[in-house]
Amino acid sequence: MTQKYLIADEAAAYLNISRARFFDFRRFIPTFPKPVKTRFNEGRPHLVWTPEQLDAFAFSFWGDRSHG
Repeated sequence: MTQKYLIADEAAAYLNISRARFFDFRRFIPTFPKPVKTRFNEGRPHLVWTPEQLDAFAFSFWGDRSHG
């Protein structure tokens, strides 16, 4: 099974928050998941997040209600 990776814009959409709010969370909330550095097609490294990381953060931050 291939691993699904989300870049910042996709991760923000996954959490149902704006891109600016996503970067605010990343900067100011210590429990926000750390990105994984990966290379696609031997290109430059990208910072990506997995849906599992984002789900765990959303559950701990927002609780039972849906993302955002």
